[in-house]
Amino acid sequence: IPTREKEPLKSRINEINIDISYKDGIQQLILNGENVTEELNSEEVGREASRVSQFAFVRLKLVKLQQEIAKKQPVMDGRDIGTKVLPGAFFKIFMTASSSVRAKRRYDELIARGVECDYNTILSDIEHRDYEDENRELAPLKQASDAIVIDTSDMTIEEASDKITELFINKKEEYERNHKG
Repeated sequence: IPTREKEPLKSRINEINIDISYKDGIQQLILNGENVTEELNSEEVGREASRVSQFAFVRLKLVKLQQEIAKKQPVMDGRDIGTKVLPGAFFKIFMTASSSVRAKRRYDELIARGVECDYNTILSDIEHRDYEDENRELAPLKQASDAIVIDTSDMTIEEASDKITELFINKKEEYERNHKG
């Protein structure tokens, strides 16, 4: 990213405040007091997030914000939560799915919301973002060594949720057995 694009962001990074709330059981992201949940689901934001996340000052600010949120909200998802944001977390899942499955899910989600879109464009964007995130120098996307991998390519949301719940219960029971007294 050219320096001329980087400088305005750098000069305003400390003005950013992020919080999470819930409405009807659905997580909402609040940016400087404004609910921006809907905007975050756009393809453009996904592309830009990958672009600006290569800057150290952006990564540092986001890690700090996410760690503050984690004090109030103990469940988080993200591409570097288990390796950079909360490396000492008790329970980590590295959830994955094939790029074609993720593109189909995203396509279906956008169509259901009435957004005109193209599957092949979405697929290309996902593959490009994955490549960029996996190969960036700062905090690359990778599985934490102590994370449990779940490939959701052939799972429904309910099946993935049930699997995570089962794994968490097992982990908690194991911990309690090992730390009695």
